[in-house]
Amino acid sequence: MSAPIQIHLQFNDEEKNRVTVLFKEGKTQAEISTIFNKPRRTIGKLLKYLKLSRTNKEAAKLAVKSPLDESHIVENIRKLRSNYTLSEIAKRLGLNGIGGLCKAATS
Repeated sequence: MSAPIQIHLQFNDEEKNRVTVLFKEGKTQAEISTIFNKPRRTIGKLLKYLKLSRTNKEAAKLAVKSPLDESHIVENIRKLRSNYTLSEIAKRLGLNGIGGLCKAATS
């Protein structure tokens, strides 16, 4: 039986650097795995090899990251604001509880 290929050998130096940058930007393992089209566990093992980890508090903040943080949502709200009410915009974008963000986007 052959030994399994070590995870870090599946990535070249450029890919390792990119994973490091994405991790430090706040991307989760799942998001990074989607970008590289690799299983989430593979990315987790690579992060462990690179000695990159988050505290439980940091990980909890990432887990509850709102989709409202994305800039395209804000742009859509600004475009729709002149023709629709805030509740109609929320329905069109499929979002709930965006009152605070809408106020910021219209100011």
